[in-house]
Amino acid sequence: MYAVFGKSIKKEEQRKGDIANKLSPSDRYYSNNNAYQISPDYSSLERCYEFIELAKKTHDVRCIYIAQAEKVTVNGRSPKISKKTGKPLFRFVKLIAI
Repeated sequence: MYAVFGKSIKKEEQRKGDIANKLSPSDRYYSNNNAYQISPDYSSLERCYEFIELAKKTHDVRCIYIAQAEKVTVNGRSPKISKKTGKPLFRFVKLIAI
């Protein structure tokens, strides 16, 4: 699974906290730190590229990188299991910078 990570100007305007008080929303929007998932999960990279092309037309969303989901492992061997669901845990790892 793949997803696009980046920043949304609307979400940056709503943020509160220490970092939000020090920087303006536009400064936070243009920094590459603390990117979050802005697209749904996709099964192929082609769908991610389609999302990026559509996002470029709106200027409300800034795409920073594409990430791929991978299983979280314990000591590099067995997958870590969620206590709530009993299913393996996944995390997104940076794959392609945009």
